[in-house]
Amino acid sequence: MKTFNNKYAQIHTEIQENSELVSKIYSIVRANVVDDFDKSKRKYVHVGEFKDFQLGLDLAHHHNNHTFGEILAKMRLIYEISNGEVDLSKVYTRLDNNLAILSEDVAHGAELFVDRTPVKYLDLELLEKTFKNPDCELQRSTFRVRNKNKFRYPIIDLDHVSARKKYKYQVDKWAAQYNTDPRFHLKEIKK
Repeated sequence: MKTFNNKYAQIHTEIQENSELVSKIYSIVRANVVDDFDKSKRKYVHVGEFKDFQLGLDLAHHHNNHTFGEILAKMRLIYEISNGEVDLSKVYTRLDNNLAILSEDVAHGAELFVDRTPVKYLDLELLEKTFKNPDCELQRSTFRVRNKNKFRYPIIDLDHVSARKKYKYQVDKWAAQYNTDPRFHLKEIKK
């Protein structure tokens, strides 16, 4: 199994090396954010396709400035507990000055998109082993997406759940690391 850090470092490097895409990302952010980050015109904006998936920008101030590292730490926890089998956002990186988070846009182009997955579709054994919150919180963290009659249940919205007590120290440690880890930072290319 590829480590969580290496998996994301690889895709983030590929994006960073695509100067045209990086310029487009920063242009989209600037077009959708006004002076105060909390007053962005939209909280999530579609970017376009990269490889075989869609990209989007999360402009929510809370995610960018307060829960970025925590969300990554929970992604890593569930990734490791599932031995890399869990369906997570294929990209999760923060832009300069915490302008936005670039992630997979699972909703764009989906034939069906449900942002509160019914319990019967959740991998409750895995999720309950990892997180302490009741089912309704787990439902909020998992999306139900259908494209071309194939269903996915990506677990993306992880600011809604708390790790079980036995994982709390590790999650906090990883969260602090991810807030400054350059592998999870998309730099603007200066011309």
